[in-house]
Amino acid sequence: MLLEVVCCTADECSAAERAGAGRIELCSTLGAGGVTPSLGLMIEARAACRLPIMAMIRPREGEFTMTSRELATAERDVALMAEHGADGFVFGVLTEDHRIDRAGCSRLLKACSGKPALFHRAFDRLDDLDEGIGVLRELGFARMLSSGGRASAEEGVDTLAKLGRAGGIEVMPGGGIRSANVRRICEQTGCGSVHMGPRAAAGDYRALDVPEVEKAAKILRGLA
Repeated sequence: MLLEVVCCTADECSAAERAGAGRIELCSTLGAGGVTPSLGLMIEARAACRLPIMAMIRPREGEFTMTSRELATAERDVALMAEHGADGFVFGVLTEDHRIDRAGCSRLLKACSGKPALFHRAFDRLDDLDEGIGVLRELGFARMLSSGGRASAEEGVDTLAKLGRAGGIEVMPGGGIRSANVRRICEQTGCGSVHMGPRAAAGDYRALDVPEVEKAAKILRGLA
């Protein structure tokens, strides 16, 4: 069982590795759902830990549509992040009518040059989740992150289990996952990895909650 942890600084990446995380999602501006980290952050994060790092590719806050220029920006970010140590990428492009933007996603998948790509929780904005996961399989995404269309993975656990049974793509639960519910979510969904972004208030910044990561990682080791 693999625990993926959201990190926004190189120090957090190092702390997450020590706490037992198995993979990092690296992003900035977490309060807006995460945007592309700076190149400097990617370089320092790569130097700070040995874990696989999945770089968020999202050129701005707001909706998950992308203009042609935004897609071009995202393609450049993929290339730069890969050059400086990213092991994979996290993105999701939607149309204005809440469907997966096949053309936009295809452009970014091509830019990944074979590195794994995860479709993030923009998935939960779709009107038809069953149709959506079929499109992601067809496009070639390695994983998708979802709370089952609900506010949290715990609330959407039945939908997550159903999506996972469809096969052809890894379904990774995310949203409100904590040590108190991670065992139940894993057992009920049959997932192989979970996505965790526990934050503890530290002034005006929400820092990585290292003790919570340690607790969740210990529980997942027991499920392996």
